[in-house]
Order: sequence, then structure tokens, then C-alpha cells
Amino acid sequence: MKNIAVFIAFCLFIAYWSLTLFFTFPENPMNVRDLKYRQYFEAHFYQNWSFFAPPATFNERLYFSYIYNDLITNTKKVRTFETLVPITQEKKKKAPFNRKQDVLDYVICGSVHEVQNKIKEVYDIIKVEEKRSQKSSSIEEKNKKVIEEIEKTESFHNLQNYAKIVAEKNGIPKNDTQYKITITNIDIPKYVNKSSQTRREEKTVISSNLHPLKTTK
Repeated sequence: MKNIAVFIAFCLFIAYWSLTLFFTFPENPMNVRDLKYRQYFEAHFYQNWSFFAPPATFNERLYFSYIYNDLITNTKKVRTFETLVPITQEKKKKAPFNRKQDVLDYVICGSVHEVQNKIKEVYDIIKVEEKRSQKSSSIEEKNKKVIEEIEKTESFHNLQNYAKIVAEKNGIPKNDTQYKITITNIDIPKYVNKSSQTRREEKTVISSNLHPLKTTK
């Protein structure tokens, strides 16, 4: 009986570490094809490799752009707000009594991270499907597909809900207002260039479709 228990434990040990290695290897046609299983594995057997990760090379930015008619000037107006930096600043300002800001930071920044991870996954799936079908689509078609998939995710819906909060805070009218969400990355300068005044490059990761503000839940 003891030998059977040892054998089962050994098999589970081998299976666990085999799956861990399989799903943490760099993307390849095999583990990209099994993205659903990888997501399940990461949800229940998450491995945090941040200790071994290289230092971050970019900072994230989250923009909400609102388009509406200004009733005073009777002209179309566009107002854009970056929201990640204010969240971080408010969190530092209210420390150590910053539980509300800490939760907001966790939800919004976490959603931005998840969106970026999902973008990479969708592009990987497209790449595998193209290789399998031996048909390639245009960059515009790929980007359209990525945006469609991203806008179905819970993380994107979290950002949509936050769009309503940002709008209310800044006096944006709800009626006849459209908005879009843009995520960008700004390069972090190397330590030797830390004091450089050179403008850092900001790259757009995703810019969503326009959505009506009033229907945002």
C-alpha cells in the first residue's frame, strides 16, 4: 500500500512539473494551440517567476478619450485623460490609509496587464491559424480581430466601467457622448540615461472602437 502511495505521488510530481515546463516555455505552435488549457493551468497552478524576470523596460499608460457636443460653443469636443499616473500619485499621497486607492490600482492596473497579455495571446493564435491554413491576413484585419477579442474580455469591461467614473469626475456629459480606450507603453530609460532630457517613445498597444458612454454599465 505504501509503495502504491509513493508511486502515485511520484507520478503526480512528474506530471505537475512536466505541465509547468510545457506551459511556461516560450510560445510555440504546441503550447499556443492549447491556450485554453494553459489559462486553466495558470489559474489553478500559477507560477510566479518575477524573481527571475528582467527589469521592466516600459511604463504603461491608460487613456480615456471622450467625444461629445459642447452645448455652449455648439462644437464637437474631444477630451482625453490619462488615468494610471493619477492613481499611483493618489495612492502614494494617501499612504498608509490608501486602501481604496490600493484596490483601484489593483483592479485598473491589473486589467491593463491582462489586456496586454491577451493581445499577445490573440496574435499568437492568429499566427498559428495562418500557419495551419497557409493564408495570411492583412495587418488591418489582424488588428480588427484583436480589438474584437479584447473587447469581449472581463478586463476590458472593467476599464469600460472605469470610463464612466472618469467621465463623471471630469464633468463629461453622458448623453450623445462616445469614448475610446487607449493603452500605450513608454520606454523606461536605462540607468545611465536616467537624467536625459530626450523625449521617450510612447507606443500604442491598443486603441479600442468608439463606444457610447450612456450604455456603459
